[in-house]
Amino acid sequence: MPRVLTLGVCLSLLCLWLLMPASSHAQCSGITVVLQPLDEETVEVSSTAVALTPSKYQQSKGTAAFASIQIQGGAILYRLAGTPTTTEGATATAGQTLTVCGLPSLQALRFLRQQTDATLFVTYYRTKSP
Repeated sequence: MPRVLTLGVCLSLLCLWLLMPASSHAQCSGITVVLQPLDEETVEVSSTAVALTPSKYQQSKGTAAFASIQIQGGAILYRLAGTPTTTEGATATAGQTLTVCGLPSLQALRFLRQQTDATLFVTYYRTKSP
């Protein structure tokens, strides 16, 4: 006989799922440990390509394994291998969040505005200390 979940049980499960803390490592395959915030920064993106700040993702208390980058303002172009130009690069729009995994990717990442300046809000995560 098939089991049927009642509306109350379904709502209870939904509430539990919504109350669970977000798993910041779910976006990066291969990361199987819990991550904790390392630092944050705001990066202004204009007509000259910019990178993330090394002192923000490589610190004495740890090195970032993951970054969450929210785009605010205008759309941007970005590249992990080389510098974006007005005709080359992946596009991300305002309101989008990029997930970047691994130190080599954080070091190589470059941003350029498309038409209007943008602001990036970056949160860096490191592996949690035991």
